[in-house]
Amino acid sequence: MHRYLLFILSALLPGCNLPARVPIETVKFPATDQRAEHLIILLSGRGAAKSYFSDYQWIKIARNYGSKVDYIAPYAHLGYYKTQSLLPRLNEDVIKPAKKLGYKTISIVGISLGSFGLLLYSERFPTDLDRLYLISPYLGKTEVQLEISQAGSLDNWQIKPENNGDSSYILWQQIKKISQDPVLKKKIFLGYGKQDKHKGQTLLASAIPAKQVITIPGGHRDKIFVRLWEKMFERGFFDQ
Repeated sequence: MHRYLLFILSALLPGCNLPARVPIETVKFPATDQRAEHLIILLSGRGAAKSYFSDYQWIKIARNYGSKVDYIAPYAHLGYYKTQSLLPRLNEDVIKPAKKLGYKTISIVGISLGSFGLLLYSERFPTDLDRLYLISPYLGKTEVQLEISQAGSLDNWQIKPENNGDSSYILWQQIKKISQDPVLKKKIFLGYGKQDKHKGQTLLASAIPAKQVITIPGGHRDKIFVRLWEKMFERGFFDQ
């Protein structure tokens, strides 16, 4: 298993005592009494409550824009990152059951650290997901982004063998793979605030089609995340 989040543990996880339950807890938001054709998984950011998507009315917003897909929100708190169990739990407890139910497509929306998790999931399980939606993503260590900038472009950048187990490098290697595949790069969508504290969004934006990128004024805040969610619907990013 990749050492996929060890480098952020000291910064993000002090005092994190929430247990990584098996199976992972989920909150479901079905469109109707009948299973929809499409499923979207919602991954919240660091420190979000189990009720985050209800608290900030994400599903209500989606329904107001006519969304008829089913949504499911795993309670992917920091305990899963600390124990490195996020990816297997998503696979075993969310994705595999969804496949058995026969959904036509399965996609993930990730906010901040959730975007980090979904990119690593797409690297580990490359055939599981149909679309990736990154909202104000946390994209790992800035030193990796600096290396890419110094290389001139993501295409020119090469991961070194000694960094093959580092999640920040794995993440950008996956972004590079997506950006170089004409089919895959049509399936990744990005939204972020122009004053976001996290780095790398502009670099990511340059690697995917401009029509799949949204920027708005603002920083790394819940109200900005919600506005980006709305803008993605307005721009038709969720049209099947």
